[in-house]
Amino acid sequence: HEADEEMELALTVLPKSVRQRLNLAVYASYNGDFARGEREAQEVQKLDPAFPKGLIALAFARQGQGRLPEAAAAYEKLESISPSDAASGLADLALFEGRFSEAVRILEDGAAADVRSKNSDRAADKFVALAYTRLMSGQKGLAVRAAESALGNSKSVKTRFLVGRIFAL
Repeated sequence: HEADEEMELALTVLPKSVRQRLNLAVYASYNGDFARGEREAQEVQKLDPAFPKGLIALAFARQGQGRLPEAAAAYEKLESISPSDAASGLADLALFEGRFSEAVRILEDGAAADVRSKNSDRAADKFVALAYTRLMSGQKGLAVRAAESALGNSKSVKTRFLVGRIFAL
């Protein structure tokens, strides 16, 4: 947990640093200490309530503790700050809970909103997630269509790699 120690040291120098506190929250959760991740994410929220990644870290920590309604509440709060991030988080949560049709709806609506706001990379990310969701549901044709939509929005290496996996399956 060397990263945790380094983040704590950074916070002794910069105790009000939102980014350093966020890093500590994320590292704690990644190390399985979700309760600490939640505490640090709550501190991030106190320092900067409008910082989207703080709410994402909070939702992740709560999900890691099995507190799914509270994770959803964090994502819902995020909707007023960053609707695109909120849609991705709520879709992830729906997938985690096996609510595939709801995840599809959230991803389709989120991708459409991203396209309207000319945020093509975020739209591509949602189309990729939609493609995998369709594939998990046994809907290969719809998965391919979503993958093609992802490519239509972004030709990034990440998008091409993930879409290539859909086409290969």
